[in-house]
Amino acid sequence: MGMSTERITVSLPSEVKQAAQRVAEVSGVALSALVSDAINTWLRTRLVDSWLIEHQAEFGEFDESE
Repeated sequence: MGMSTERITVSLPSEVKQAAQRVAEVSGVALSALVSDAINTWLRTRLVDSWLIEHQAEFGEFDESE
């Protein structure tokens, strides 16, 4: 089953927009796909960070062997 999409409007600094457009062109993907992937990656990173903070609060910090 495909993911539903919704159109939104965002404002980006022109340098960021231009860089993203270049990456999208080189990668052969639409700018919207690139932005969606970037946001998904950011969200996953935040979820992992939250889990790590909770895990370390409960079990202590990881050591070098882990």
